[in-house]
Amino acid sequence: MPTFRTELIHGRKRPYSTWTFIRVPESVRAEFEGTGRLPVNCTLRRTTFRSTLSRGEDVYRIHVKQELLKELGLSAGDRVQVTLELDEEPRTFAVPGELQALLDDDAQLARAYADLTASLKRAWAQYIDEAKRQETRDRRAGKAPAGIRA
Repeated sequence: MPTFRTELIHGRKRPYSTWTFIRVPESVRAEFEGTGRLPVNCTLRRTTFRSTLSRGEDVYRIHVKQELLKELGLSAGDRVQVTLELDEEPRTFAVPGELQALLDDDAQLARAYADLTASLKRAWAQYIDEAKRQETRDRRAGKAPAGIRA
């Protein structure tokens, strides 16, 4: 479980220029097996949160939500001590019935959905599930196949 000191940074490009990230040194990333995005538990100031370690804008980084930064009194430019561990717990969420029906009826769509990252799967589920009116849920579900395939 690596512990290191680093700086909180903003992304350079839109929309990431308004986001705050923990910069992760390449030597720390090398301590984890695998390539690509890694689910991690990250600890800042004794507060642990789930996130993803990924490479973007030529650095390894972990996104920190604004609410957590505010709660901890942190902002971009601050130096922080960070502890990381691989998050081996499954990242689960409920698939709304409207989306599940589409996946059950179309094997190709189901395979495309299965190939998405966990965050994209969750985003499609939330997009449909957050709608309050059934007609809005149905309309959003109708848009899902094209978006999932893209």
